[in-house]
Amino acid sequence: MITDSHDARNDEDAIQAGTGDLEIIRHATDDPDAAPPELSVVGPSVVASVGPDGLVIDLRDRPQDRLTPALEPFLTAEVLTEPKDVDAARRLAASVYVRYGYAQAGDLTVEGTLDEEHDPWVVQSTYFGVLRDGRPVASARQIMTDRVEQLPGLRLPGLFPDDLTRLTALRGDEVIEISQVVRSRGAANLIDATAVYVRMWQHSLQKRHQAWVLAIDSHVYRQVRTLLSGDAMRPIGPELEYFGSLVIPSVIWLDETNAILTRRALEAPPDDPLTPLLPHLFPHPAR
Repeated sequence: MITDSHDARNDEDAIQAGTGDLEIIRHATDDPDAAPPELSVVGPSVVASVGPDGLVIDLRDRPQDRLTPALEPFLTAEVLTEPKDVDAARRLAASVYVRYGYAQAGDLTVEGTLDEEHDPWVVQSTYFGVLRDGRPVASARQIMTDRVEQLPGLRLPGLFPDDLTRLTALRGDEVIEISQVVRSRGAANLIDATAVYVRMWQHSLQKRHQAWVLAIDSHVYRQVRTLLSGDAMRPIGPELEYFGSLVIPSVIWLDETNAILTRRALEAPPDDPLTPLLPHLFPHPAR
């Protein structure tokens, strides 16, 4: 639940939010020369403060047993380490690609995965998924290469020079590419797909990645920006055809994302169940 308290007069007005509640507080002041009002989002722990000194966010140490029930459906994905689970995720991706015309049946191996010509990045990938009855219903992967410029999404033509320079100045283990984000027909739509993004985010924080690169279907790009990322995902090149689809080369900088999501949470309408949760699900990297 989101409530908007306009009449909190100062920081001494302590508000204890119950489990499952978040409360947006605008700390007003009678001083006409004071800085703009400070904003906070509070729940079982402070989510964010926006004040004269900028945005302060720290959710890294929040105990798991204090997570609100609203967050739990988005915390179901895992890193896939068993070969059978990785193979199942690869088969799911291949079947979705064939269904939507991104690949042809002849591009598959006898095991039902994309062959090496159409997917040479398996060894360089870490796979993630939501498993249900032992099968992935939503999955994705992160590709990491020795040098950033070797990532498939950064080999596309026409990339913006400033973005390419910023990315390729980083080490290979600081930039990963998000790839093969797919879900089965039995997935819980947005929830399972979001859960996969959340688990990849947790993994990236652990590995201290600085940026995600994506070559994302243009329709999915608009969907993700509307429902999840907002301006945190932005284009780094023109729309072009890639793997049988119109894609938009994009980047997400991890250290910029939580501030954007927090501002979106502060502006979310009361009937929006997801946006207020995003700062919890995608916390700021450790400094």
